[in-house]
Amino acid sequence: VWTDQNEYTESYSNGSLCDLTNEPRRTRLRYVCSGSYPNENVGVDSGQNRNAAYISAVTELETCIYEVVFVNDAICGHSW
Repeated sequence: VWTDQNEYTESYSNGSLCDLTNEPRRTRLRYVCSGSYPNENVGVDSGQNRNAAYISAVTELETCIYEVVFVNDAICGHSW
């Protein structure tokens, strides 16, 4: 799902069973452009992050529900 031209989100469900909730684990994967994600434009002026592709954060939003932020400049300004 494109949320704007600088971010794309995928959701995954039916992961392994969480022993704390007895529900399948879920994950949201966010692909973001380095210039549109807070604190991710460090070094852009010097060219250090151009064509960047890396995992910026992994967060457990709730028990066994995760979010992974993947910075990938390939989506910057995409117009699908």
